[in-house]
Amino acid sequence: MNSGSKRYIITREPIGTANKHYQDLSQQISSLEATLTIIHTIVQSLEQKSNSIELKFNTLVESTSKTNQVTDDLSAKVQGLSVQLKRKGRLKVARKKKLDSEEKSIQTSSDDIIKKEDPQSISQNPTQVQVERSSLQSPNISTEVEARQAVIVNNTVNKPTSTEGDEERENKLTGTSVLLTLNKEDDFPEGCWLGDSKDPNRRVRVAMKPKMLDFLTKTFDTPEKLALALLDKLFSRETLATSNLTGKGRHQKKKLDPLIIYGIYSQLRHLHNISDADWTRIKNNMEAKCRFLWRRKMKAKEKEQ
Repeated sequence: MNSGSKRYIITREPIGTANKHYQDLSQQISSLEATLTIIHTIVQSLEQKSNSIELKFNTLVESTSKTNQVTDDLSAKVQGLSVQLKRKGRLKVARKKKLDSEEKSIQTSSDDIIKKEDPQSISQNPTQVQVERSSLQSPNISTEVEARQAVIVNNTVNKPTSTEGDEERENKLTGTSVLLTLNKEDDFPEGCWLGDSKDPNRRVRVAMKPKMLDFLTKTFDTPEKLALALLDKLFSRETLATSNLTGKGRHQKKKLDPLIIYGIYSQLRHLHNISDADWTRIKNNMEAKCRFLWRRKMKAKEKEQ
């Protein structure tokens, strides 16, 4: 209570304790202020952390969005690769089936198109396997070179009486060339010529009828198909299964008649003008056909057992 310039303190506490109580309150207020300051500092720190977390969250959202975009791109690429792989797989399977059925295609097509006829005997012309060491100068003998193999063709049917010159000439022939004696029209009067009928050194007389040869040449318009069709027509299946072009191999196969093979070559050369590389490829196809028929024969024997 104030009265003029004098100051009076009214309290129930003894004099001196009120001042102490005031100091205690002041200390508590100071403590509260310090506490509030600490809390304010903590709140500011939490606010900064919250802002940092929000920033990181936004960054994470952006990264997730980019990741989703990359994932979508990868998924699209994977789907594209999957489609390409499936397409390549189908092409590979189709190519494999085509290769597997390549040997059978000509077989079945010839079976469907060509009418079966009674097999006619093909005369075996005298053949002699030899190698040419020097060139032969004789009006009755002409030389045909195929890659590394020389086919020496004799266009006379009756063997002339041997002389000293002939014996010397025969001694010059050894192992890689084939000495063939070409046949004549009288051998198969109702047959036809394979090759150029006007060239006596480029033709072979066979038992096939001319109509059948015309039919084959019109039906099989490529040299590969025509060669396999002629092979199937001029030899029986049993002969092809147990033979090949060389007569060599682990299965002890016989050698197909070289004169007939030369006739097929002459026909292809006459119609399609094949090269040595073409003939090598065609011979591989004919060998493959023989192997196919051999495997089929072996499978049939296994089933019978």
